[in-house]
Order: sequence, then C-alpha cells, then structure tokens
Amino acid sequence: MAVELGVKNGTIGLMVTLTLLESSAMSIPAAVYGVLMFPIGFLLAMYGRSIIPKSNMQAASRSVD
Repeated sequence: MAVELGVKNGTIGLMVTLTLLESSAMSIPAAVYGVLMFPIGFLLAMYGRSIIPKSNMQAASRSVD
C-alpha cells in the first residue's frame, strides 16, 4: 500500500506542476522522486528483512493469516 501511495504522490506532483502551474522546472523534484522511490524502497525492504530474524517473520505471517 505504501508503494501505491508513493506512485500516486509522484504522479500528482507531476500533474500539478506541469498542468496547473505550467512549470517544468518545478516538476523536476517529482520526477526525481518517481525514479528513485522504487530502488530505495527495495533496498529498505531488503535491509528490513535482513535484520528481522526469520522466526519472527514466520510468526507474524501466521498471525496475519
């Protein structure tokens, strides 16, 4: 769900800056965010999985199901 919200935020940022504000210079941060959010999110997810013991992850997945 967090990834979906990030994609929406990047898209809305581009839409607002390019259409309503008509400023391509102001759309650069939204475009950079859109490109960088996926690799950084992937790295953070992999780091989180590496520091959490597997027994805790399996117990958490059982409690969700």
